[in-house]
Amino acid sequence: MDEFRVAQIFGETTFRRGKDYFEEGRVLYAIKLEDIIIGEVMGTERYRTRVTVSSLSSRCSCPVRVNCKHGVALILR
Repeated sequence: MDEFRVAQIFGETTFRRGKDYFEEGRVLYAIKLEDIIIGEVMGTERYRTRVTVSSLSSRCSCPVRVNCKHGVALILR
């Protein structure tokens, strides 16, 4: 995945935090189904996250809801 493009879409701060989550092993699982990645990422609790790969957009059960650090971590998985 092109990290520069992910950072452009999600924002630099969110990208850095999501990359930290990925590097810390907080992605609990990830399943890729065609253009969708579904998984769970451990934050202050377990968050269910869904990424659409073609548009690099995410939805999450965290308070931010869209294009959050959990989505970045799942993309980088």
